[in-house]
Amino acid sequence: MISKTSTDGEATNKTTPVQIRFLPKRQILHDKSDLVVEIHDKEDIPSLANVQVFFNSIDVTSTFLKNVEVKNRIKEKILEIEFKNVRLKLLDENQIKVGYKKNQSLYASQFYAPTCDFFENKPINNIQGFRPPNEYILWLSEIAKQQKFNPNLLTGIVAQESGFNPNAISWAKAIGLTQITQIAEEQLRVEEKKWPQSREISSLNIVELKQKISSGEINRDNEWRLNPQKSIQGGAEYIRYLYTYWNLEENKIWLAKLTGEPNIILSQVILASYNSGPSRVKNAIIDNPKDWIKNPELKEANKYIQRVFSYCYHFSERSVSDDG
Repeated sequence: MISKTSTDGEATNKTTPVQIRFLPKRQILHDKSDLVVEIHDKEDIPSLANVQVFFNSIDVTSTFLKNVEVKNRIKEKILEIEFKNVRLKLLDENQIKVGYKKNQSLYASQFYAPTCDFFENKPINNIQGFRPPNEYILWLSEIAKQQKFNPNLLTGIVAQESGFNPNAISWAKAIGLTQITQIAEEQLRVEEKKWPQSREISSLNIVELKQKISSGEINRDNEWRLNPQKSIQGGAEYIRYLYTYWNLEENKIWLAKLTGEPNIILSQVILASYNSGPSRVKNAIIDNPKDWIKNPELKEANKYIQRVFSYCYHFSERSVSDDG
């Protein structure tokens, strides 16, 4: 017998004698991390010998349990297993399931991948590993709310694009917190907003551009993308532009062909479009709606989605210390 599992990795049937909990609740894909598995046997003190670990349906117990830290919380009847420095590969299947054998039954719980609902309105709770100024979090929250989409998705984009560095520059001369390119800038009608633009950027190579930004010759006063608040505003407006693009009737018909939860699919498509451009994404969907994200043209976009989903989900979660 195998017990049912929930989408957040705990057995759904609370009457079962064994409960399995993951900390964090879902996979971290943007970095290596520690993983704690708590096995609670209501009737007895749990034993490590009864634990099984499956990776993509293959029993990998001996490998996974070789270098773990184990703590027996005897009074609570909890076995705590800590896996150190777990790094999951992007683009690969990472189906992880932990089981516990008891009385000829196997109680199992799956450690799921992170999700990111485009319209979810959870607050930004936990900027793990980053120390952005408080006003950045305030702007990210308020601006995403104005644009009516998930503030953690916008925060995940900033984390992935720039690591919260307001002066970040890419090889493609994307600049600032949200790494808006000059091509994307055209969709934002910057001139109508009267946001300052440095006209010389297009004529500079990447080395010259970095030097001029480093010296302060090009700065937040003459280039809006170096202004953190405007960069966040511009990134949010570009996301809204992409949402409008995919909401056009001729594009909605292609979205309807994709399988999965609609708001999650929407996040995937918009993030792929942010990374690779909407036309390339549309062509991939038309070519093969079932496996559009596996199109070779979207390999980097696929990695990008997974990383931003990971940031998005975990930024919305309270830290373990908050949970007590």
